[in-house]
Amino acid sequence: MKINLQTLAQITGGELAGDKNFEISAPCSIDNPNPGGVCYASNIENKELISKLTAGCVILSAAAKGQLNFKGNVIYAQNPEWAFTLFLRYFEAQNPKFDKGIHPTAVIGKNVKLGANVNIGAYTVIEDNVIVGENTTLYPHVYIGRNTTVGAGCLFYPNVVVRENCVIKHNVVLEAGAVIGADGFGFIFINGKHEKIPQVGNVIIESETEIGANTTVDRAKIDSTVIGLNVKVDNLVQLAHNVKVGAGSIIISQAGVAGSTEIGRGVILAGQVGVAGHIKIGDGVQVAAQSGIMSSVPAGAKLFGSPAREFGETLRVYATLPKLPEMYKDLRKLKKEKEEK
Repeated sequence: MKINLQTLAQITGGELAGDKNFEISAPCSIDNPNPGGVCYASNIENKELISKLTAGCVILSAAAKGQLNFKGNVIYAQNPEWAFTLFLRYFEAQNPKFDKGIHPTAVIGKNVKLGANVNIGAYTVIEDNVIVGENTTLYPHVYIGRNTTVGAGCLFYPNVVVRENCVIKHNVVLEAGAVIGADGFGFIFINGKHEKIPQVGNVIIESETEIGANTTVDRAKIDSTVIGLNVKVDNLVQLAHNVKVGAGSIIISQAGVAGSTEIGRGVILAGQVGVAGHIKIGDGVQVAAQSGIMSSVPAGAKLFGSPAREFGETLRVYATLPKLPEMYKDLRKLKKEKEEK
């Protein structure tokens, strides 16, 4: 793929300062520039590094005009990272990752409704009464259970499983190995053993949401597990039955949310955060990595630690920990002196 810088400026919405006919062929990083590539810098603190770049074009902040001694091609943009993202989307679209159409080995059940331009990979199985919206792509070895609805513009990577009766809305991305609608972990201990409680609810995933690789979203015992609009879930996350996740929230790898917990809008759960069941986390809460949330949290809180406390308080506690041996030694000394009096 080759495009000239005039086209690149149009794609990114930026202002070109350089040779409009110069052609670039690929993205590159600022740490590994390529004479035929384009990279970006969100800030210009390291002016010496930028001035020596050998990339074919650099996307910089509009505020950087006149502040650099860079002789190469530049595109100035209000938000360089977003401008570069727009180019990456264009670049990706020019390099298809799948074959269009329906592979002859795909197994499609009865009363299945497929929208226009649906792509279905090899050995994918679609059970009876499934609806798949237009422009959706199912990679090889995807499984869609009966009575499930998949919206338009979705992308399911290999080995995704969406079980029966689930609802996946528009432009949802499910990364490889994600499992949507597995049984919730529900048992009753009776007559000396654990008896399974049927999980007869479903999962609803709202539009613009992305679910990471090998992540599991369990179906509800009754009603629905709901993942809201534009939620981003990283790899290896567990969302248990009847969990609710509000719009715009981010849940990072290895986090786990126990059953029937409600997470508000715009919440951030960092890596390996554990959340107990049957609690509520308010809008805009931020939880640092490896924290444990044991009780409900008000909106806007910033938490850290296990059990989680206010962020600053936990930092003060952690700052004290290395001093404890010496403090304990002093305490024993004071105690001994008191006893000898």
